[in-house]
Amino acid sequence: MTNSSAALPPEIAKRVSLSLLVLRISLGLFFFFWAIEKFIIPQKVIELYKKFYYVSVSTEMSYAIGVVLTVIALAVLVGAYRKWSYGFVLVAHTITIVFSWHRIIDPYGLIPKAPKGSMFEGMFTGQPMHLFLASIPVWGACFLLYYLRDYDTRSYDGRRAAS
Repeated sequence: MTNSSAALPPEIAKRVSLSLLVLRISLGLFFFFWAIEKFIIPQKVIELYKKFYYVSVSTEMSYAIGVVLTVIALAVLVGAYRKWSYGFVLVAHTITIVFSWHRIIDPYGLIPKAPKGSMFEGMFTGQPMHLFLASIPVWGACFLLYYLRDYDTRSYDGRRAAS
């Protein structure tokens, strides 16, 4: 791995590196809390997977998903295996957005609740859910962290490459 910051003027490299450190820590914490909910409230996670991803998971599966996501969140937090850990959170969050599209396009609940039996049943609730809009800037942050991963020199991988 090469030190990509060498191509940047030193002051810019320092600012980019610090910015990516802050972004990485905030996203790492965000995904860490997303991961540990699989252990803390597995019943809610089971309901969420059924409602949003249309898959049934057991409590044990929730724990297994939690273990994998916790390891990945910790890798993001310290900047280890950047290509894979940052890439994983980008793909995972993209999947979440794809499955939440109906909440994103109607954050204020203006589309009436879909009738029972229709193909949109359960999608549009007629209730405000504007917090789903936060998934868009989080996705942008995931993309930015992945795209600029070689400039994340204050990470575990960045320190390892420099030595």
